[in-house]
Amino acid sequence: MKKILLLFSVFSLISAPASLVVACNIGSLDGSDYLNGLPNFDWTNSDYGDGINFDNTNSQNVINNIGNINDLGNVKPSNTGHYLNYSKFNTGFQWTQNIKKQAVTGIPLNKGFMPNGNYASDFGITSSTRKYLRMNSILDWNPQKDYDAKYNRATVPLQKRQFVATYNSSNQDENINYNQLGFSTRKHRTFDNTIVGTKNPFENTPLNWQYTNYFINWSGSWFEGPIVPPPADVIDSAHINGTPIFGNLFLDGYHGLTKEMLKDFLSKNSDGTYKIVDILINIANYNGFDGWFINNEPNGAAPNGTVLDYNVMAEIIKEFNYKVATASDPNIQSLKIIFYRNGATVSKSVSGYNDIETLKMADSGYRKTNGEVTPTDIQLTFGETPDKTTSFLTDYPNYSGKNLNTILDAGANAQFLEVMIFDN
Repeated sequence: MKKILLLFSVFSLISAPASLVVACNIGSLDGSDYLNGLPNFDWTNSDYGDGINFDNTNSQNVINNIGNINDLGNVKPSNTGHYLNYSKFNTGFQWTQNIKKQAVTGIPLNKGFMPNGNYASDFGITSSTRKYLRMNSILDWNPQKDYDAKYNRATVPLQKRQFVATYNSSNQDENINYNQLGFSTRKHRTFDNTIVGTKNPFENTPLNWQYTNYFINWSGSWFEGPIVPPPADVIDSAHINGTPIFGNLFLDGYHGLTKEMLKDFLSKNSDGTYKIVDILINIANYNGFDGWFINNEPNGAAPNGTVLDYNVMAEIIKEFNYKVATASDPNIQSLKIIFYRNGATVSKSVSGYNDIETLKMADSGYRKTNGEVTPTDIQLTFGETPDKTTSFLTDYPNYSGKNLNTILDAGANAQFLEVMIFDN
């Protein structure tokens, strides 16, 4: 009996580690089955496809008497049922919804950068030891390796323009700029913007560029990619009309942003500088847009520092401004930062300034050798009127009115829009 018990105990010692090894190898190291099993993309889906399904075969939509028509026959795709194998190349930094669209269609997409990249599970890796590993960090971004990059690159440099020579209304103030915060990707879903275009005639297409000083590519939430450059076709459209256009960096703590999601965003070089600064500069310079609009709300309604201390963001902006100002490339020298947070104000009461976070960003500009400071533009909250900025403009002489912007809701404040025009 003792011998049997001894044998059982030896077996236990041997089998425990063996079972541990087996457990660690549960799951697939290859995502091909997952990618191959993805359903075909539904272009008529109102949420994920082209939106409204336009039936051009309906008798009411037929155009008559258009002359001879050559029947081109039916287009038969040669790769039906195939998929993009992400282990073979890198399109990088995808929201999981992007993968489900691109893997089965092969189309290039506008980016919604996830700072840490993807989990391996996003590509179908189910191995217990691999599925939570991070892949394609934004810090590894390289347009030579990112197969989407060349489709996201604008071709038109910013053109010079002259504004219209007459007023739109008798009470128009020519010193007021009009900067549009607009969705250039439908329903603020970054994956909706297919570089090759869509069939939806109701896409969000910016118009009236001649009345717009700056255009900001407003984006979605953290789960769509918090760092969103404007699409290449919209950059070109803006630049043809002489309008600078900005990407959006939206740290959205109101809808689930965590410290872990910003790990690579906050990664530092050996000298203590932030790696993300060079990446933001390189993306803007390569894609050809004019800077970044930073919507800094990482903590949501929680106290400062819960996810990110605003002082850290001030350091990142300051480094950006320094590197831009001291760059040898004139295209980089022209890049700008616009800062915003929920409720941003520069108003001052008898006890001092009411918004210390926004005031901190006012000290992030680059000071030139002659003492001149290039300020970070500040986007203020809804309805911030000029009288609230008087003390600030006195205390910060490097700022002028053109560096401060207020917000109007075009639906709720339409009566104010007729007096808005641009700075000559």
